Amino acid sequence: MSDLFGNDSLPPADKQKGKRLAELQHAQLVQIYGKSEGQICKNCRHFIVKEFGNRYFKCGKATESSSPATDWRARWQACGKFEPG
Repeated sequence: MSDLFGNDSLPPADKQKGKRLAELQHAQLVQIYGKSEGQICKNCRHFIVKEFGNRYFKCGKATESSSPATDWRARWQACGKFEPG
């Protein structure tokens, strides 16, 4: 799989097996922009909470869909695009 710029950057497919799209996108963002030490996604302005009877968490810097495969985790370590929200 390639990153946002078309470069091969993710581990081989056998290492990705069983991972959801959001996990792969999070790994990509961290690889490209680095990590924000001591910060979590929940505190970022790009962290989106959608409510339709249930709560769904998304990242504004990643591909969004109505699928649970793109549901973000609030406790993931924030990437280098972290902006206090």
